[in-house]
Amino acid sequence: MRKVFLIVNNMVLNNIDYLTDELVDTKRLTRPLSIEGEEIAKKISLNESFSDVSSIYSSSFSSALQTAKYLSSKLSLTININKAFNERIIGKNNSKFSFQYFKETQEHDFDFKLPAGESFNDTKKRMNSALIKTLKINQDPYIAIFTHTMAVKALLSNYTDINYNLDDDLIINYNDKVICTDSVYTIIELCFNENLDLINIENININEK
Repeated sequence: MRKVFLIVNNMVLNNIDYLTDELVDTKRLTRPLSIEGEEIAKKISLNESFSDVSSIYSSSFSSALQTAKYLSSKLSLTININKAFNERIIGKNNSKFSFQYFKETQEHDFDFKLPAGESFNDTKKRMNSALIKTLKINQDPYIAIFTHTMAVKALLSNYTDINYNLDDDLIINYNDKVICTDSVYTIIELCFNENLDLINIENININEK
């Protein structure tokens, strides 16, 4: 059996004022963790679930790298940066752009995207390809991947059922249980057999162990 841990830390710094005209995707790429996010990253690194991890991968987002650095330091492992694990690309937008509208639309129309951006299905294809390629190249039994919320949702949709709650928010179901992907942090354990068939998905809480 092989395990992949998908790790997301959503506690980024919000009190930032951009004095130049960066695109939304650039702002998201460079946004650092908040102080609370740094504390979560430290707690994640101390969880016993990751004691046998022998390979660490990260998206190229600052928040993912800053989260990965603690586990990297604890286990004395190199962080392998792969932008294929980045968050979905929003694309070109204007001053009237509403992220909430964009998010809600993408979660109901999986082919919706902005110019130069990615749809839910585009992100799904990219993430699945990156994961399978990583598992074929790297034979380590325990791998940690630091990535992002929508990227995780898209990836999990390859293996799970997609539904909507009473607030019409997209939820991920696996074997009649909801897989949490929208918390302050998300840690999901994927278990594969030697043929790379998924055999289980579990949420992990950093305070459980």
